[in-house]
Amino acid sequence: MKGRQRHLLVDTDGRITVAYVSPADETDRTGGALGLRPARHQTRRLAKVWADGNYRSDWLDQVAAAQGCTLEIVSREPETKGFQVQPRRWVVERTFAWLGK
Repeated sequence: MKGRQRHLLVDTDGRITVAYVSPADETDRTGGALGLRPARHQTRRLAKVWADGNYRSDWLDQVAAAQGCTLEIVSREPETKGFQVQPRRWVVERTFAWLGK
């Protein structure tokens, strides 16, 4: 598999706090953990991290707890079909759009 993934930790306004680039064949959970570890050094007020369902894991919960924050998974309701705007997801998606310009 060729390519790369970008894992971003942004503040509530969408400003990048931590950026981590990983190989495309690395799982989101692994990339998220490696991106989350330096977060405590970048920001002292980190209390909660919202992430999509690909980041769901007990291991990543433990990494977040070690950094002094909680990990909240934002996912779509299982019975929902089609597109649905996810709470807080738009903040990081907007940042990705800014990076693409």
